[in-house]
Amino acid sequence: MQRAAFRGDGGDPDMNEFCRIYWYPLFAAARRMGQSPEDACDAVQTLFAGLIAKEILRRADPGRGRLRSWLLTLLQNQIRNGVRAARAAKRGGGQVPFALDSAAAEAAFASDPNLHEDPAVAWNRNLAAALLDETVEALASTYKATGKEALFEALLPALEGPLPDATWQETAEGLGTTASALRMAVFRLRGRFRRKLRAKAAAALGVSDGPLLDRELRDLFSGGL
Repeated sequence: MQRAAFRGDGGDPDMNEFCRIYWYPLFAAARRMGQSPEDACDAVQTLFAGLIAKEILRRADPGRGRLRSWLLTLLQNQIRNGVRAARAAKRGGGQVPFALDSAAAEAAFASDPNLHEDPAVAWNRNLAAALLDETVEALASTYKATGKEALFEALLPALEGPLPDATWQETAEGLGTTASALRMAVFRLRGRFRRKLRAKAAAALGVSDGPLLDRELRDLFSGGL
């Protein structure tokens, strides 16, 4: 539902990915600030348009604070100041590089498991979930491109935790392979998942790979602010 609500055509693949990750956490935050679904979509589009126009992300400095916290503050200030640039651009015939379906976005918000959490905690949880979703989607595309979509679907539950021995055997038989070969495939999948998650997190959180990224991921997935 979340992915269906977003369409990016900004021309920059990295920016498209950045916005795919952040749009729902920002939309949910705007809704929590009392914005209607339509106004929340406008707020997110306005924020993204400003980031692109001013090339702010290229100048992001981790030493000046966390990018994820700064984006939330930017949204809060924008709403507080009543900025409506995205809507004005639409009325004037300008193009907004990222389109949001307010109905689909609101449906995702209504089913959000973090809906009743503290806003700051929900922000982090939604961002963590968006990073995981983006990573899984990227892995799925990789496996599909090599004709291994069925293998990926079968192995996906193993990313969430250990599988019972009976499940290994049953899954292996269904794929026409052995349990030992399947375990090796899971080992490779988990390695690819970790590497891809770190790469996407480094770009989305504005940090380089290394100890700082380790800390960012640890704090993000533990609910740290």
